[in-house]
Amino acid sequence: MSITYDISGLKSIKHVHSEVTELAAMRAEQGMRQYVPVQEEFLRDSARLSSNFAAGEVTWSTPYAMRQYMVPMEHSKAGTCDHWDEPWRKNDMPGWERYVGELYAERMQ
Repeated sequence: MSITYDISGLKSIKHVHSEVTELAAMRAEQGMRQYVPVQEEFLRDSARLSSNFAAGEVTWSTPYAMRQYMVPMEHSKAGTCDHWDEPWRKNDMPGWERYVGELYAERMQ
């Protein structure tokens, strides 16, 4: 007697996961953007160029990105702040989680 499991569907799950990871990272960057300090858009725009969305990584890369993130300071635009992931997590993550859940649900049908 033998038992056989067909796991060929795992390839599609891996593909779905990769696609969802990329879309989820892009949505996270888009959501955090409003909290990222802005003067001439360079810091905000750096995430689109520096991130590896396919790997789920969102990166802001300018010579001053670390300072803007780590050092509390007055920012020129209301709503922007250091540690910009924290207000995004607090205010926007539930919607982001629903979005990611919907992405998986659509693709796994």
